[in-house]
Amino acid sequence: MLKTKRTEGFTLIELMIVVAIIGILAAVAIPAYMNFTKQSKTSEASVNLGAIYQGARAYFEGEMGTVTMKLPTIGAALESSATCVIDNTATTNITPGPAAQLIDWNALNQGAEGPRWAALMFQVQEPVYFNYTATPNEGGMCDIMGTAAGLALYTLTANGNLDGDATLSTFNIFVGVNQDNQVFRGPVEATNELE
Repeated sequence: MLKTKRTEGFTLIELMIVVAIIGILAAVAIPAYMNFTKQSKTSEASVNLGAIYQGARAYFEGEMGTVTMKLPTIGAALESSATCVIDNTATTNITPGPAAQLIDWNALNQGAEGPRWAALMFQVQEPVYFNYTATPNEGGMCDIMGTAAGLALYTLTANGNLDGDATLSTFNIFVGVNQDNQVFRGPVEATNELE
């Protein structure tokens, strides 16, 4: 009696089990990967808002000597003006979306936005996912004196739309000045961080 030798290989059931396992792993891994990539893109907002804050602080603390018609007497302090915020809101020209875009600095520099961003020392050359706004709460004034409770100077905002839907993610930093005229900032506050 001849024995039939079983051919080596996988049965259809074994292959279906493997396909089902791969499908389950993909269903778990793909959304986790998408969230991870979105989260990595949101770090741009924190970094750039921090850079705008540093520029706003330097602009506020910078001193500009006031021109006088005579030399100061020996021992007298020079009159100076300082503690300024930009004259109005500065906004970049990005429409938030899932693709990174270059900020058109040439267009901004031809309008009022360019000098405001220059005063805040903010200019990025790489593509960005977020639109940035710096809103002075003191309406473009100089010689600002802080208060014990803290006086609001700026609201710095980054708006993004990483998944392309109607919901925006928003990151804010609030900037203030205390009674010693020291500039301080709050933490980055996120709304709909990953939408």
